[in-house]
Amino acid sequence: MYKQPLMFPEIPAWQAHDQFGIVAIGAATIWFLIWHFACQARHFQAAFRQMWPTLDEERLQIRAVVAQRLSGLLLFGIGSMGIGWWLLARTPDDYGLNLEELPLSIGWTLLLALLIVPLNYFATRHPDNLAMYPQIRARRWSRGLVALSATTWVAYLFGYEYLYRGLLLLACAESWGAWPAIAINVCIYALTHVPKGYREAIGAIPLGLLLCLFTLHTGSIVAAFLIHCTMALANEWFSLRFHPDMEIV
Repeated sequence: MYKQPLMFPEIPAWQAHDQFGIVAIGAATIWFLIWHFACQARHFQAAFRQMWPTLDEERLQIRAVVAQRLSGLLLFGIGSMGIGWWLLARTPDDYGLNLEELPLSIGWTLLLALLIVPLNYFATRHPDNLAMYPQIRARRWSRGLVALSATTWVAYLFGYEYLYRGLLLLACAESWGAWPAIAINVCIYALTHVPKGYREAIGAIPLGLLLCLFTLHTGSIVAAFLIHCTMALANEWFSLRFHPDMEIV
């Protein structure tokens, strides 16, 4: 039996509530493309090589990674806040930058840390992981460098989570409801991890789902931010511990 194909000869009229999700998807796409193609560490390292020709490559690479992370904070975090204020008349508090349900967020973080930390302990030994992490490739890490790297990771992830679980997720939920917002968020989140390899891209699917559920339940990005920081820092510190060519001095 012939079935009529799904068609929309008349596109439905624009609804006022659609603007929130559409602006958020556009912002997430544009910010990520700018960051991915213009703000990678190798680009900063090439520019810094011209600015500081007497610095060795290791120091240049450290500065480049720091610049890459701070550019993520500016684009994903500050830029997304600006988009919310300017185009959507929404404050950061509206899009998850608040302390609602803080004890619950901390509880979820501690519970997941019991899983995240042991998994990272074993996963970080893999050669593929050590070829990528720690992102800073210094052979000898001072305690100051460990602190600098951790601080810039946290700064970057603050902006990252505000964009993905704040603006993107909550604006889409405002437009179309929770489950369409989750589907959009998880798909975009997984795709942005493709450059890091299939393991991270696939792993981003269940992680993204959990972070979306936590955020929607509390109305806050605190749980997503703390969980993501736990993952990133555990990965970095264990990678540093197991990397054969690196040491803390």
